[in-house]
Amino acid sequence: MESLLSGSINGRISCHLRPQDLSDQSVGSLGKNIFNPLEAYEIDFSGSSVGLKLKEANSTLGHRRVIFPAESSFGLVIQHSVVDMALDGRTQCELRWDFQGSSPMLQVVSLGQSPSLSSHEERQQIALLISSLRQGRFNLNVSSVGGLKITEAKTTRENGDGLYDWKFFNALVSPDEDSPSHLYKVIHDKRTMNKLLQIMHLINADIEKVASYILQQGMFNYCSEKST
Repeated sequence: MESLLSGSINGRISCHLRPQDLSDQSVGSLGKNIFNPLEAYEIDFSGSSVGLKLKEANSTLGHRRVIFPAESSFGLVIQHSVVDMALDGRTQCELRWDFQGSSPMLQVVSLGQSPSLSSHEERQQIALLISSLRQGRFNLNVSSVGGLKITEAKTTRENGDGLYDWKFFNALVSPDEDSPSHLYKVIHDKRTMNKLLQIMHLINADIEKVASYILQQGMFNYCSEKST
């Protein structure tokens, strides 16, 4: 694999070390050990932020290459984060991305060729993201045991609703009882599935044929259920 990354990083890391408030906790065998520095202190990262803006970025694996749009930006803002010396604790942060209206591109050439050295006519390419996912942000909560939960997300849709609202992202990282039905709607979205099949076709035509058959059967069953 060969990768190229050129860009700029900016941000501010706020870090405060302070004694934990153990006044309401037991200091016995089940509580924090106030005599152990690893348990008696905590670190506050609240207010920290990091941003990345790409000037050029691509990754090549064999005869395939992914190219990211120039000026793409990514950001992380830590709204609240207090952890102990073992980095156990709760964190609330906001993640955002902006591909400037474009999408990362997948380029594929014949086996034995290099995408960077091939002509335009020799390359096949496709955008990896539909328009709704090319810009957005979501709030991510990390529990004290490392569990992830997304509570809010907004994409380029003005009202932030639709297939790719916060429920979509949360269904991927922290499924709940509503996640299967939401993912079911995504699977039966023709625009999304057509994009997925086009990407599969460039990666492996045989896999694309199998996935297309499975989706067609699922769509047929879905339509049959709707008609009844």
